[in-house]
Amino acid sequence: MVEFRRGHDHDDQWYLLIARDYDAGTASWRYGCLIRLRTAKAFQTQMRHSARLMELGGMASALSHELRQPLFTISLAAENGLMLLQNGQPDQERMAAKFERIVEQVERANAIVQRTSAYARTERDERVAMDLAQAVQNAARFMRPVMTERDIDMQVVIPSTLPILSLPRIGIEQIIVNALQNAADSIDTRRESGACGIMGVIKVDIQQDADAVLLTVCDNGAGLDPGIRNTAFNAFCTTKPEGKGTGLGLFVCRQIMDEVGGSIAIADNADSAGATLTLRFPVSEGG
Repeated sequence: MVEFRRGHDHDDQWYLLIARDYDAGTASWRYGCLIRLRTAKAFQTQMRHSARLMELGGMASALSHELRQPLFTISLAAENGLMLLQNGQPDQERMAAKFERIVEQVERANAIVQRTSAYARTERDERVAMDLAQAVQNAARFMRPVMTERDIDMQVVIPSTLPILSLPRIGIEQIIVNALQNAADSIDTRRESGACGIMGVIKVDIQQDADAVLLTVCDNGAGLDPGIRNTAFNAFCTTKPEGKGTGLGLFVCRQIMDEVGGSIAIADNADSAGATLTLRFPVSEGG
């Protein structure tokens, strides 16, 4: 059984080829069927995009706060520069400093918009040779405003060297963002349950063993809800209030990990509060 795409011009030209050998002793033959996956692939792509948009919606407050900071600085620098001009004979060095400050903050605001746009885009997510560490750094940078707003200490530990993996970059970053979002939500749940004074901590760690790269996201939140221990990766499974979650996040994450031959698991921490999500990426022979 093999899944393939015919041509490279359209996202929906996907097919599934199933072939079987049959041996009856006195005769043998091969039979099979070819199935076009147009509807299934289109639905899968749309579902993953919708999940990303839902996550962006939940981050709107933090993103707008992060964007307001450079806008405020730009406004202040512009007003100060205008005052210098109105006072006549402005000092060139002071004016240059104001303009440099404005340019710096414009670049900062543009970076925020670019990160948000990159996460929301719908382009085809092909497998590429990529460094998993870069995906973690991109996701952590994207989620930093949320962690700041919620008073959560996000710690990222990345080895100096990692093997290059063949992965869908957007999909992997989506998994990591989802894991960080869920961890932050779990910490909020624990605070709302009475531990309001705890310092939220999320640790992202990458390790490598003989045949795989392991990425873990560990939090000190409320842990797994007993009601979803066996169904957490099912479609539409969620413990969040209505309007706060689609129940597609972990389902999409498992789909992506299945496609790359990896695995995803989540379990309560054995010796502390919270839970740990583990992603396992197989490493092909020869690196």
